[in-house]
Amino acid sequence: ALFVSSAQDHSVKSLAWLKYQIEYNKVFAQTFGLTPGSKWTDTEIRIDNKLLKQSTSVIALGMTGQIRGTLAGDYRPDLIVVDDPCDEENTATAEQRKKTADLLFGALDKSLAPESECADAKMALLQTVLNPEDLISMCLRDETWASRIYGCFDDRGNSTWPKRFPREILERQKQAHISRGQLPLWLREMECKIVSEESSDFRGSWLRYYDVLPENMVCFLCIDPVPPPSEREINTGCMKKDYEVLAVVGVHGTKRFVLEYSMNRGHQPEWSVTEFLRLVDKWRPLKARVEGTAYQRTLKWILDQEMKKRNRFVQVNAETDKRKKRQRIIQAFSGLASSGQLYVRQDQTEFYEQFVSYPNVAHDDLLDCVAMGLDTAAQSFDYMDPDAIPQGQESGALTEQWRVCP
Repeated sequence: ALFVSSAQDHSVKSLAWLKYQIEYNKVFAQTFGLTPGSKWTDTEIRIDNKLLKQSTSVIALGMTGQIRGTLAGDYRPDLIVVDDPCDEENTATAEQRKKTADLLFGALDKSLAPESECADAKMALLQTVLNPEDLISMCLRDETWASRIYGCFDDRGNSTWPKRFPREILERQKQAHISRGQLPLWLREMECKIVSEESSDFRGSWLRYYDVLPENMVCFLCIDPVPPPSEREINTGCMKKDYEVLAVVGVHGTKRFVLEYSMNRGHQPEWSVTEFLRLVDKWRPLKARVEGTAYQRTLKWILDQEMKKRNRFVQVNAETDKRKKRQRIIQAFSGLASSGQLYVRQDQTEFYEQFVSYPNVAHDDLLDCVAMGLDTAAQSFDYMDPDAIPQGQESGALTEQWRVCP
């Protein structure tokens, strides 16, 4: 086996850890019958397995050292562990990235024992993504590699290692990075995501933040629904299912405010109804809009029936936007945000992350729903000058005056 890192010193530390387990972790060593063998140096060790009556050589190397054709006696390695061969320096330019990739797929990969000699021969690459075109990114796109990504949050937003990194601490640290303008750094180091401003449609510096809301806002509630999960989706933990989002957008003059949003998936319609009515009671929106296709129209009917039962009424429109999703998101945000007219709260981390990463995101449902709210507000204000809103009245008191809105 080979331990390979960007420099041999790093590989030597990995080898030292393994040596320590053999010498001092008695439960581990005795369970598997492992003892130090005839070779026990800083750069090469030999481990004897008393149970299987086999010996294993482990050698520590650096990527820039002599890695071509490495042998232990007459044998090529049947396991190569490549640990963090990339850093900020050797991924900075296309030339440096190509040099590193050529070393891995050339000299190192060709040192692995062929399948004809060892059917279980494997190479493992452990690396934080530093660049969309770096070594690990190439392997993620390569079907011959079995890839796994482990960020600090799981697919449901919980900590993947709660005993060491409780969710509350992670969220607080993430918020601190956002406040310092360092979200891309957090995403790279903790969530294994790359945000590149060069490839993103929006800039985080465009957003403005609010602590206190202005009075006399007019609010709009939008829903981007998804159908209840199928049995197959439930069995897979709804990992690939879109999120249902309810978002409230506030309007005050030329400014737009992301007031609140709720996200869920793998839920039943009862959750949608409960959240809808909660947001209606809290924000008293002038109008609500549901994306108007298939199940979405069914949800509108469910909401209408529930409002009749509870004697609550708000106009709910089912509308279908035939534009491509990216087109409508860009059109909704680019001019408004770039002119400093879009306001969010500091703790709205999901929105901020999708905004600065777009279109390089796994899910854009939140952006899509807020964009829908901005479009709904824009269409409504086409029929009335926002400066004409009477002062000293709450948005709910303006409902009848604004019924001219479609």
